[in-house]
This record gives sequence, structure tokens and C-alpha cells, in this order.
Amino acid sequence: MSGEVQCEDTAQLRSFDVELYDPGTHTRLDHVPIGSDGSFRFNHVTAGLYAVRVVRGPGAEPVLDELHQIERTQPFLTLRLLESPRNRPASGKISIQELAHPVPKQALRAALEAQHYSQANDMPRAIAKLEEAIRIDPAYRDAHTNLGAQFARSGRYEEALDHFRRALEIGPPDTIIYTNMSWVCSVQGQFREAERLARMALALDSTNDKAQRLLDFASQH
Repeated sequence: MSGEVQCEDTAQLRSFDVELYDPGTHTRLDHVPIGSDGSFRFNHVTAGLYAVRVVRGPGAEPVLDELHQIERTQPFLTLRLLESPRNRPASGKISIQELAHPVPKQALRAALEAQHYSQANDMPRAIAKLEEAIRIDPAYRDAHTNLGAQFARSGRYEEALDHFRRALEIGPPDTIIYTNMSWVCSVQGQFREAERLARMALALDSTNDKAQRLLDFASQH
């Protein structure tokens, strides 16, 4: 499987790697460096669901962490970074909602600990810490989004959808959340709902390749 990482300054990516994880066992399967043109290539990748991460080095905090369904008929993967890694704040992006509703430090600390556990493939502790963050601040949107992703990777699909929906209720609409919800519905065989959600993701970002693949897949079932 080959692919490319797109960002404002591709030259920076030469110091980054792409990691491939099995979301079922939470183990790293492979990692490869990113070329000067943003390209990367994995050998001997079979069709299936993978967690794909862009990192500065083993164990480093991902600047991108997404679930992707790899198909034999679509062996090319495009990863898009909204910001250059050099310019991305260490604490992640700050939304308008977070500025209007500052997250308590205790909740932020719990979410950060969850991220460390996730990187160590300790899913139960990562989930527990995100649940702690939400108990401290029920309106902590990113914690709901990340908890939904953790549940999706763990096969706890209904719980994942619950937290994705809550994140959308807090707002604003988000193409990644709609895309992840579409994937979960596809896994559950709810293809009509998966198609609807993929269309909503594309309405926000027409260049979202993952949403387009999910739409194509769902519309064929």
C-alpha cells in the first residue's frame, strides 16, 4: 500500500513516520519514513481496518491519528494535515467552543493521560481517563470525540456512536465525526445511515477521501 501525506510544508515531513496499527489488538504492525515529497509505502498490507498515525518518532504524540478501511481495489491512501507539524500547538487545536467554554485543568489533565495510555496501547486506561474527563466536564467535546474513537477501535460500536452524537450536540458539525460514525454504521450493516452520514461529511469537506470511499461502499449495499 502506498500513499502520501499532504500539508502546507511537505519538506518538514522527512523527519516523520507513518505508523500502521491493528485497531483490534492495538498493536503496531509497521512504520515507514515519509519521503521528501510526502510519499510513503507499506509492503504486504492486506485489506481491512487500520489505525494510521503520523508521528515524529516511536512513542511520540501523533499529529494525525485516523481509522482507515484499506481495500484491495484502493491501495493508495491520502493523509491530510490541516496544519504543518511545526506550527501545530502541542496541546492540539483550540475550537471556538473551547474558547467560549474553557475546559477545567483537571479534565485536560485526564485527557492528556488518556492520550499517553492510548499511545502505550493500554485501551482500558485510556477509556477510563476519558470517562473521567467527561465526568469533570460533560461538555468537553474533544473528550467525547476521542472516547468515541476509542470505543470504535474496541468494537464497542453503540457506545462509540453515543459519544460521537454527544460531540455533535455540543457542536459544531465536524467531518471527521460524521466519517467515523459512517464507518461504524457500515461495520454494523446499517448502510442507509452510513450513506447519509458520509454525505454529511462530504458536505463539510468534499475532498474527504475516506468519506467518499464510505459513501461508495454504503451505496452499493
